[in-house]
Parts: sequence; C-alpha cells; structure tokens
Amino acid sequence: MSQRGLLGFVIEVSLRHRVIVLSVTALVAAFGLFTLRNVDFDVFPDFAPPQASIQTEAPGLSAEQVETLITRPIESTVAAVPGLVAIRSNSIQGLSSISVTFDAGTDTLGVRQRLTEAMTGLVKLLPDGVDEPKLTPLTSSTGTVVIIGVTSTVVSPLQLRTIADWTIRPRLLAVPGTAKVTNYGGATKQYQIAVDPLLLGRFDVTLEDIQAAVRRTLGMRGAGIIDNANQRIVIEAIDTEPAIDRLRSTVIAQDSGHRITLGELAIIGEAPETPIGASLINGRPGIQMIVSAQYGANTVKVAQAIDDVVRKLNRELAPQGIALQADLFRPAEFIRSALGNLGHALLFGGVLVVGVVLLFLWNLRTTLISALAIPAS
Repeated sequence: MSQRGLLGFVIEVSLRHRVIVLSVTALVAAFGLFTLRNVDFDVFPDFAPPQASIQTEAPGLSAEQVETLITRPIESTVAAVPGLVAIRSNSIQGLSSISVTFDAGTDTLGVRQRLTEAMTGLVKLLPDGVDEPKLTPLTSSTGTVVIIGVTSTVVSPLQLRTIADWTIRPRLLAVPGTAKVTNYGGATKQYQIAVDPLLLGRFDVTLEDIQAAVRRTLGMRGAGIIDNANQRIVIEAIDTEPAIDRLRSTVIAQDSGHRITLGELAIIGEAPETPIGASLINGRPGIQMIVSAQYGANTVKVAQAIDDVVRKLNRELAPQGIALQADLFRPAEFIRSALGNLGHALLFGGVLVVGVVLLFLWNLRTTLISALAIPAS
C-alpha cells in the first residue's frame, strides 16, 4: 500500500468510526492531564553518577591528625568496594568528609549497602573519642529544597540553637521527602569541665579517671526488676537532680577518708562549644537550616509541605520571640516560574496556530480539527 493509499485508509476509517476516535482521543487527553498533575518536578534531572558521602567527627584533632588517623584508614577500607571510580576527601579540624563515586548506571541503593558492609567494624581502627563514620542520607543532585532562617531578638544564641536542633529540626525531618536538615550558626550547648592540673597531680587523678566518672554519672542504667507470685515490677531509675549538680557531686577519689568530688577538682558549667562557622539572616545573627530532599522526591511538593510546617512553628514559637523565614532560597519558585512560562508559551503557540490555519483555510471545521489533532499528537 502506497503512502497516499495508507493515509486515505486512515482518514476513511477515522471518519467512519468517529465516535471511537473521539473517545480514544478523550481518554488519551485525560491520561495526559492526570500524568501531568502527578509528575515529579526538579530544577535539574539527576545527571550525576551514583555518589555517597562519609563523614566522621573527631573533636579536638587537627587537620593533619584527621587526615592521618581517620581519612586514610577509611579510604583504604572503602577502596575495595566493587564499582568504585573515584574517592575525594577533605580533612579539616575535627571533621573528615569523604565522597565516593561509582560507575554510571550502578544501583545507588546497592552502592550504599556495599559501603555499609565495608564500614562495619571500622570504628575499631579509629582513635578513642572519634565518632563512628556516618553515611550521609541519599539526596538528589540539586540537594537543597529550601533554606530556613531562624532569628530572635529575645532568645540567646545558645537557646536558639537548642530549639533549632531539638524542636524545629525533628519537625522538618518528619516531612515526607526530606532527607536531612543541617543547621549552621548559633551556639551549641555543652557541659564543659575545666580541670585544675595541680589538683589532679596532688590527688593522683588522671583525665581518664574523670572521663570514666562523667560517663558513669550521666549514663542511664536500668534499676532492675522485682518478681513476686503475681507480677514482675520494673524499677525505673529517675534522677531529677540537674546534670551539673550531679557532675559536681561525682566522687573521683579518696584522700585520708575524704571523698574528692569533681566539683573540687574542676569548674563545671554550661557553655557553647567552639564554633566552626556562623550565619547571618538579613544582616542579623541567627540559625540557617538547610533542608535537603530525598533522592527522586518532588521538590515542589516537599517545599509546600515544609511551608505548612513552618507556618505552624511560627505560631507556636512566636510567644517566645522566635521567627522562621522560609524564603531565603527556594528552588520550587524557579520551577513554578518555569512551568508558568511554559504554559504561557504553549497557550500563545496554540492561539497562533489556530489563527494561521483559520486565516489561510478560512474553514472553522478544518481549524477545529487541526487545533485538536496537534496537541493530541
């Protein structure tokens, strides 16, 4: 059958069964609209090859010590993972950050599983006091879905950071599609113990003795159970004494029958940890909270859900003089703008096509057929 004959056959069948053709066209249009409403939008596609990041905190260690004692052992361990293409690391004071890249097309979840298996038992190779290496959550190529600023003219930076870490951050992590929330700025609260080295030497006490005593004091242990003929009673250890008071009364050693407490050997109090960065929100000190979306999440929907949470938090925290600002950085606004421009372009193009066809053919029926056939195709 020639091309002209095939085209004539299609036209003849379409005219003969116009109800079927119109019904199929309506179903296709409805399916297209349904798909468009539920499609996932992002600023850019996930063009990057499978990657994973391993971070290890090492308080008190210099950059050189972090590189030698932490980064290199981790690199040697993960280098044996199949499919590995490149390893990039960054060692700074108190932190080791390693990024590993795998072959394109490699299953990302499988890569993370192999890394987790390779890192099992790795903490035994690291110095005492170093946190366990953590595989950061899986995020999309664009990563950041929104940046939130937290400010207050009433609350101190120490209290503001505590509220951001323990009140706001868990609420944001509960939003579907959120992978992680990273906080910058403010002051992180610590219980700091400043020991007197002369007193340590006088009573023959070492820093290891103090560390062990602090762990025993602040640690929570079960108090056991009591069984009788009818039931088992669980004994719960409840300590209402403030942590600082407990630390001050902790017994470290004995001298001629006198108990030496930690409060006699050191100054104990709440203080901010040594800062490694800061943030300004509209020129004022505050907390910057960077929210990252999960791999494959819908940026627009995640941003809308975060907006709802931020509005609720603003109502709850306003009496304390705390304000949240969720428009510092929002890729969702770029996506909405791009979709709006695309819609205007399609509308303008459709009107232009209809006008040109009507102008040259001067037939309403033909123009209507063209106007329906082009978008349906």
